[in-house]
Amino acid sequence: MTKDEMISQLWFAEMINDVHHFLDQCTDQKTCAAATKEEVALAESQMNGWLQSLSNPDLDQTTRRLIESQMQATSDRINTLKMTMAEKEAQADRRDSLVDPKAIAERLNNLARVLADHNPSMINIELSQHIDRIDCHADGRAVLRTCRLGVLGEAMDVFSVDEPCVPHNSSDAGSTKQAQPRRRARRRIAGVDQPTEKIKALAEWSTDPHRFAGLDERWFDEYEFHITAFDQQIELLKAELAEAVIELDNHYDELRSAARERLGDLFDPSDYPPSLLDAFQIEHDYPSVEPPDYLRQLNPEVYEQEVKRVQARFDEALQLAEKAFVDELSQLVSHLTERLSGHDDGRSKVFRDTAVENLHQFFQRFQLLNVRSNEQLDALVNQCRQIVDGVQPLALRNDSSLRQQVSSQLSGVQSILDGLLVDRPRRRIIRTSRSDR
Repeated sequence: MTKDEMISQLWFAEMINDVHHFLDQCTDQKTCAAATKEEVALAESQMNGWLQSLSNPDLDQTTRRLIESQMQATSDRINTLKMTMAEKEAQADRRDSLVDPKAIAERLNNLARVLADHNPSMINIELSQHIDRIDCHADGRAVLRTCRLGVLGEAMDVFSVDEPCVPHNSSDAGSTKQAQPRRRARRRIAGVDQPTEKIKALAEWSTDPHRFAGLDERWFDEYEFHITAFDQQIELLKAELAEAVIELDNHYDELRSAARERLGDLFDPSDYPPSLLDAFQIEHDYPSVEPPDYLRQLNPEVYEQEVKRVQARFDEALQLAEKAFVDELSQLVSHLTERLSGHDDGRSKVFRDTAVENLHQFFQRFQLLNVRSNEQLDALVNQCRQIVDGVQPLALRNDSSLRQQVSSQLSGVQSILDGLLVDRPRRRIIRTSRSDR
């Protein structure tokens, strides 16, 4: 997602408005600053008067010592006030840089880039700037608590209140015990040859369970997920798949016979397993995105193997997501191109509005998921979006030149998609025998 696209989003505008509102509340500090300057001026005037008194050689020692004591206390007060004013002025300068929408959009895009690099250590460090904690309950609920100020990084202290906020506990219904947060082990910055001082500081900061202390509750959001409901849905899908496989296997002999007749001498019985009952399966788990840190201390070699294994799973997931996007985009583009080109009985082929609408829905979904694993695929999606952007189905029906133009441009995209479909990654299917179930 480009900066301009992100800035145009409703949620982005709401976040910027919240920041502006908070900073507007801080304008009351200008009155305090004026009062501080007035106090400093008054104190300095008193100091000048005392200096004149001390210059009197006839001043008795008791009065002199009293004035010197008052001067020391006033001098300390002036220094304290000036330091406070300097800090407030520095904070005001930092606030001005915080409300730059393009700078905030760039920080959010950095999160997307880190996720696309599939480096578990850097992903944990980056997510720690946006996720306060995850509360897991015995009833299967998982509550994700996020901080909207994570995009500000080290500048979050500008928004801290005088009193640290009390961590908000989500509903404890169904839970047994609230675990106390503790400092995690320092993140090992794997996959980075020469970490910068900023990355090292973030790695240290990310382990602090109270890193968001002092921020007002307005900056936090909670999202509740039900693991149990998800598991139940998966079990239903497994049952539906099992029924479908049994139905398919019941007709398997018919399908093989039809293939034998169709292929003739090319038919090879070894290409067809005896049964399809073990050929389809759904599995799911909840893997950790980083090996445990203690493993690095106990056995560094095994730790490195686990790091590579986790990275390989990220690679596989990204490849499967990329494959699904390529397949879907290819089908949508091929269908629309076929409808726009050619004729039926001398007349232009008829196509439904959904041929165009489905493409727009795909663009929205692709942008929302924001996989960003393949620059060529990103460019093709943007190219397709530009081709059909603002094009109405009615105009395509009535304007033959527009039909020809869109069809020609989509044909160019289709040829590139066909190249991406060659040697594409395949889903790994684990087949287990029925005796192992």
